[in-house]
Amino acid sequence: NKFMIIRLDNITNDYLNVLLNNVIKEENMALNDKCIKYIIKISNFSVNKMYNYLEKLKLMNERITYNKCLSVLTNISHHIFEKIIHDINEKNVLNVYNNFNNLYIKGYSIVDIYDIFYTFIKICDNISEDKRYKIIRLLCEYITASDTIGEISTELLLFSYELCNIEL
Repeated sequence: NKFMIIRLDNITNDYLNVLLNNVIKEENMALNDKCIKYIIKISNFSVNKMYNYLEKLKLMNERITYNKCLSVLTNISHHIFEKIIHDINEKNVLNVYNNFNNLYIKGYSIVDIYDIFYTFIKICDNISEDKRYKIIRLLCEYITASDTIGEISTELLLFSYELCNIEL
């Protein structure tokens, strides 16, 4: 009936950075600062994820560039989401929809697209906090709707329209 309470410190990006640099040194890996920062961001405070990403890069046994990290370490390339953000800022609903729909046609479920887009939005540096909040709020509404009524591809069109009409 006795429990011992153990308090663990939160994992910080600084801690991940120290661990990552130790692995890079021990494994003789060559990663530039941009790659290191990206790996830490997408690890989402998880040492296991970070180690998995590093192992994946090590197994590739080739020179690692930032673009290689972007294409290999995520399910959907962040380049696509960067285009989507650009098109949202330009209020180009058709391009936003086409990019989301192309992911759907490639076989990604709508919920997976929303989930990976959510992860991207959290780490994206070129979005204001107000806009990030509104996008995340909208994403949560659409994720809930998908869970309730099921996945309908026209959701992506409505979602694209609402993204482009977010007011600041």
